[in-house]
Amino acid sequence: FVPLKEMFRALKDRFPDFKEEDLFFILENSDKKRFEVKSGKIRAIYGHSVPVRISYPSFIPDAPLYHGTSFSSLRSILEEGLKPMGRLMVHLTRTPKEAEKVAMRRKGRIAVLEIDAPRAFRDGLTFWDAGDVILTEFVPPEYLRVLYLKENVK
Repeated sequence: FVPLKEMFRALKDRFPDFKEEDLFFILENSDKKRFEVKSGKIRAIYGHSVPVRISYPSFIPDAPLYHGTSFSSLRSILEEGLKPMGRLMVHLTRTPKEAEKVAMRRKGRIAVLEIDAPRAFRDGLTFWDAGDVILTEFVPPEYLRVLYLKENVK
């Protein structure tokens, strides 16, 4: 957690026209509930790229989970599995549509992968519920399949 006043000062330093109400507008209207505000402080709920200790409730998957990525990353993912890359955890979604939305942030063709999460869980993988996303440390390639490819026309 970081004090909201400190967060606002940092934003104001970087973006001089930024107003305090802008921060609250962003937090309230974000389609991804990535931040938590509590007792005058703010924190990221998921998406961390620096070591933090946050505990999430465990998640027992009873259906496939999904991951959206760029087509250019597809070969290495299918060979090596899903890795956290610059993050601390792999982010998965509950629906293919959510995964597609994530992938569409990239240019060019995208891929939506389906993860056989129930089988992965039975085989010992751990999953955590972080609200809008499900987290895990790594997904080996044997649990992955390409659900579909799509052209991103940005």
